[in-house]
Amino acid sequence: MYKIATRGSRLATRQSGMIRDLLAEKAGLEAELMIVKTAGDVIQNKPLSEVKGTGFFTKEIEQALFDGRADIAVHSLKDLPIQQPPGIEVMAIAEREDPREALITRPENIDTSHPMKLKFGLSVGTSAIRRKAQIMALRPDLKVKDLRGNVTTRLEKLRSGEYDAIIIAYAGLKRVGVEIDDLELRVYKIDEFVPAPAQGALAVETRTKDYDVASKVAKINHNQTKAAVDAERRLLLLCGGGCHLPLGANLSRTDNGMAMSVFWSYVLPDNTLKCVYDKKTGESYDQLVEDSYALIKRTELQDILRFKGRSKEAPGKLLITRPSEKTDELEQKLAEKNIELISYSVQKLNKNFDDKEWIDIEQRFHEYEYIILTSANAVRFFKEILEASNIPPENYSYKKIATVGLKTAQAAGEAFPDSEIIVSHISTGAGLGAHMLEYKKGKTLFPCAAEAGHDLERILGDAGWDIDRFKIYESMAEKNENLPHIDPKDIAFYCFTSPLAAEFTFDKISIPESSLIISIGPKTSEKIRALGHNVDWEIPNSNLEWLWQVL
Repeated sequence: MYKIATRGSRLATRQSGMIRDLLAEKAGLEAELMIVKTAGDVIQNKPLSEVKGTGFFTKEIEQALFDGRADIAVHSLKDLPIQQPPGIEVMAIAEREDPREALITRPENIDTSHPMKLKFGLSVGTSAIRRKAQIMALRPDLKVKDLRGNVTTRLEKLRSGEYDAIIIAYAGLKRVGVEIDDLELRVYKIDEFVPAPAQGALAVETRTKDYDVASKVAKINHNQTKAAVDAERRLLLLCGGGCHLPLGANLSRTDNGMAMSVFWSYVLPDNTLKCVYDKKTGESYDQLVEDSYALIKRTELQDILRFKGRSKEAPGKLLITRPSEKTDELEQKLAEKNIELISYSVQKLNKNFDDKEWIDIEQRFHEYEYIILTSANAVRFFKEILEASNIPPENYSYKKIATVGLKTAQAAGEAFPDSEIIVSHISTGAGLGAHMLEYKKGKTLFPCAAEAGHDLERILGDAGWDIDRFKIYESMAEKNENLPHIDPKDIAFYCFTSPLAAEFTFDKISIPESSLIISIGPKTSEKIRALGHNVDWEIPNSNLEWLWQVL
């Protein structure tokens, strides 16, 4: 008998029971439920926003898959972190239940003349940052109080008068099937109170290499639901990922195609709460996601610029720490928006490696199954080393080239056209390391910059991989006389493309508080904050198109 790992609440067991029945009906797979207690079940005395980390309701369930106690795991998809642990995979998304949000209150609290249909000054219970932000945006007079516990517990607290109203997922209320005849139920329209990404959807995980179970679980996948929730979670990833974001997103079909409803909340430096509500229609899932993200960030950045005293009509100049030969298209696109691009190539790269170390690696080169290249510069320098050493292409064409980001993958594909290119959708060293754990272990060479991080090596090393780090180049600060002269007051935007570029630039320029700071990737943001500056916008990947789409 197969085992399905699930949380023990009434809602979780109902949901997992539905999946069990679907598997029996559509795949002929017989299974029984196995209760697992998660950190989210244990930690009930504080809001989830105060609990560090991710996967509060999923990690222990996934661990049951890893150690073989369970064969299948069922989660509310909105609780599942964006990045899956290596070795397990979501094999099916069941057909989504109604994703809308439900308000439950005592009848005397209803007032349909106000937004949210509540009387003035009442207390509303929720633990979700997104719900709190929407309540405050719609009804700043309401008192938002943290609320934890299962559906039954929350209803008891409402009936006892501890809260005047509560907001919960309508899908959970329907699945639990509790009686609320003594209470008032109001189900909000999607664009009236936007639900969480993937709300109402159930995810079914299996071990990646448990092919028999995985193939049976895949039979209950609902393609239309999966396409919609994948789009919603992609928007979540672009906005930073994680359940602590004040993001609402729902994609649904309409008579004219599809509609994406979005809510986003942000706080200006003076603690003014701002928000974005929007509904876009179209035929392309990807385009709806990208348009929604661009609108979110454009609105936020325009508000920040106004706060800093910069008018939208005269945005000024954008300084980017990238060579001019790599920014021609960006320069043209920004010029159309009255933004002048300043290429400030503050880093210069020097090929620099230990000859003796290379001789040793060259002698063992045939042993390496994988080569990791985390930047286009690493691709270029490493190819030059191979060619200078007269290593013929047939000696590396069989090797797998693992890369971070699409730009690096493209450069690697051009440099090593006969090799298999591995690319992680998470554009960090840690993301690539986690992605590579899905592959068979093999001896690995990591040609990199002297300043390259160690997350990737740590992840692979902890998993028993044999990986050799090989420093092939280093970054140095360019001399002032080789850089364009700028007046910092003229620069409206500073875009930093790497941690070292940020460090070198801050050493040379005193950046005014009225300028807006943009970073590419989380490592660059970490460095900027460590240097004592705020990051106004973190671009989620190295795609510079976001700059002209948003600004």
